[in-house]
Amino acid sequence: MKKKNSLQFGLWLDEQLVGRCRLTRDENSSSADIGYWLSKYHQGHGLMTAAVKDLVQFAFEVWNVRRVEIHCGVNNLKSRAIPEKLGFTNEGILPNDPGI
Repeated sequence: MKKKNSLQFGLWLDEQLVGRCRLTRDENSSSADIGYWLSKYHQGHGLMTAAVKDLVQFAFEVWNVRRVEIHCGVNNLKSRAIPEKLGFTNEGILPNDPGI
């Protein structure tokens, strides 16, 4: 049985929810994964990059995981840019993945 913990956060700007991000830890594999969504009107300003950077730091420093993964759409160039900016290594495309 997998044991997982998850944290979810909202990104708020002027009392409006503009995005969400999630950090999930898999204690059995000492890894974590990050998911995120940001309103198209707020993309391109570094908001999600900053949030994901903080989640990565938390995962390594507080949860002491050995690996953090980000799964994002192959055709979503803005989403793919976030792990690239943060120095993640692209390990490939998941087989039979419906585009995420």
